[in-house]
Amino acid sequence: MADVQIPRSDSRRPRWASYLRLGGLAVAAVVVIVFIAENSTSAAMHFFGARFTAPLWFMLLVVAVLGVVIGWLVTWQRTRRRD
Repeated sequence: MADVQIPRSDSRRPRWASYLRLGGLAVAAVVVIVFIAENSTSAAMHFFGARFTAPLWFMLLVVAVLGVVIGWLVTWQRTRRRD
């Protein structure tokens, strides 16, 4: 009997790694949501001479979204260079 290799999906990593990554992202998302929900007091922020006063959960949400966007851009740029 000839050795027949089953082709993998288009991804270069095994399927379990994708599930592990998805699980890690889900846990991180839950931790961020809980952390934001527990920090609901108002806070002042100074940024380049400007002063902002807003609920702390809003500031944390903005920082979390910026982190996701920056992470996506870095990954996208790295993937683009490989191709």
